[in-house]
Amino acid sequence: MHWQRMLDEVALQRSDFAISDLPAHASGVLAEHLCRYHAFRVVQPQHRFSSLAAVPLTAIAEERFVSLGEEDVAGTIVQEALLAEGINVNWNAEVSLCASACA
Repeated sequence: MHWQRMLDEVALQRSDFAISDLPAHASGVLAEHLCRYHAFRVVQPQHRFSSLAAVPLTAIAEERFVSLGEEDVAGTIVQEALLAEGINVNWNAEVSLCASACA
């Protein structure tokens, strides 16, 4: 079920609770953080990120970036994290499937 529909179902008291990958921002509901989202980098061995213990978000801004569409929760989380840090990314393309992003 789409996260916005889950939010609406709870707000309209048609569901008691929902678990979502995105925070809820609506009157009539209470959102509580359950866990932290972990992301993994997948790079070629010669890529400059391969030797880093962690990749700072600021380093991503220097890369060409293929984003998953708004329907993908992970893509939305990444975009929100970058925006929160004031990082402007070179969005090279937006796709709806992971297989398309890899291609």
